[in-house]
Amino acid sequence: MGAMNGLLDHSVILGIPQDHPNRTPKEKCRYDVCAVIHQDHVPESARIGTSSGGRYAVFLLDHTKEAVSGFWKTVFSEIEKNNLIVREQPIIERYTLQKVNDHLCEILVPYNKEDGNFPSSAYADSDQNCGGDELSR
Repeated sequence: MGAMNGLLDHSVILGIPQDHPNRTPKEKCRYDVCAVIHQDHVPESARIGTSSGGRYAVFLLDHTKEAVSGFWKTVFSEIEKNNLIVREQPIIERYTLQKVNDHLCEILVPYNKEDGNFPSSAYADSDQNCGGDELSR
């Protein structure tokens, strides 16, 4: 991540699937990798986009195959247990250099707060950078 004269050292990297894996054949699934950086540092060749924002449950987990697999096996029961409704938006992977160096990653699950009782430290309000608090799994 030390590329581009350190530009990515202090940015946030987002992994955003563009297709639902249960509705789109594997070979046709698209995945965007995005860097959240200051607008003064955007290379001319870059595509610029924005997020629709909203509330996200933020899960911090070890960036290992086992931890990520375990997360996917339990996340939706945790969401349901807390009376939350997952929004029809992509689930986002979020990385910072510090978390990558610590072998951690964050997964952001978009949800509607309707009747939800998730702890306030477990969700984030977002407009463009999906920023917020962490919930360790």
